[in-house]
Amino acid sequence: MENQNKQLQELAEIRNLMEKSSKFLSLSGLSGVVAGSVAIFGALNVWLYTQAGAASYDSFYEGVGESADIPFLRFLVLNAVIVLFLALLSAWYFSKRKAKRMNVSLWNSATRRMLLNLFIPLATGGILCLILLFRLQLNLIVPLMLLFYGLALINAGKYTENSVNFLGLAEIVTGLLAVVFINQSLLFWTLGFGVWHVIYGIVMYYLNKRAW
Repeated sequence: MENQNKQLQELAEIRNLMEKSSKFLSLSGLSGVVAGSVAIFGALNVWLYTQAGAASYDSFYEGVGESADIPFLRFLVLNAVIVLFLALLSAWYFSKRKAKRMNVSLWNSATRRMLLNLFIPLATGGILCLILLFRLQLNLIVPLMLLFYGLALINAGKYTENSVNFLGLAEIVTGLLAVVFINQSLLFWTLGFGVWHVIYGIVMYYLNKRAW
């Protein structure tokens, strides 16, 4: 009986080592909370900009064509770039901190596989959004961002925490709703990149027993 328990324990340890080597497990719940909070503040910044009378939000997304408000467009792009940079910075910082606590390397084969599977759909969606941006066909950019981001999360989910798949599904549903309610892009952008990330980060915190 003792030998059997010892063998089971050894098998569990081997399985644990295999999982660590094949999956990126340094994803931090806190990075999701921070990234979501940054996105919410970015959306609030856009809302304050429009409410101040600098641009008309609804009319801007109704197939603006050559009548696009170029200063507002530049503001949106700059705001999105800042939000993305801060989100990536927080993901790197908190993941690195968690990897150090787990005594594992942040950059390994599992990390590379996860990033590759994440990057392909993201790059595809990003290029498509840039094409629409330069053509001033802006009304579908936010829905496409959400849809491709959700697909990227699901594609990378097999190389990281399984809970990432649920976040991916939430992003896809939100993106589809953003297509239906096309003039409420800011609301769905806030929900997808902000609220869902905060909720996901909090849930992940408890699932991992506060292993941030």
